[in-house]
Amino acid sequence: MGLLDLIFQKKTPVNQSMEFIQARNFRGFKRYKISNYDYPEAQENIQKIRAVNPKMDFNGCIIKLDYITCSNNTDALAIFLADLRIGTIFFGENNFKELKNAFYNNKISAACVRPDDLGELNIFIQIDEE
Repeated sequence: MGLLDLIFQKKTPVNQSMEFIQARNFRGFKRYKISNYDYPEAQENIQKIRAVNPKMDFNGCIIKLDYITCSNNTDALAIFLADLRIGTIFFGENNFKELKNAFYNNKISAACVRPDDLGELNIFIQIDEE
């Protein structure tokens, strides 16, 4: 393997998937907006969740982060709440470098999903210091 191959080699995460039980608070966590625009399955799942849980209280729920590669070769995290996909965080164009590095290096220790004032979902991630 040549030097250029090593430089441009695509890194893969330590784990392809991580699961967490909803954290009770999110102090010291970093907030990331979950994208579900133009993704009907995620939008339907969010509506199902709202119908069953109008207060959007997710205590005790399992949050799952799955590493995926999109059709346009963009790395991303698929976000699941209680086995329902609620959206994606895309790493394209150097977006969310800190989150991507934390996922790749298994440095995420907790997660919490909360709606904002407009009802859009955000994920709060606790990233371990190195």
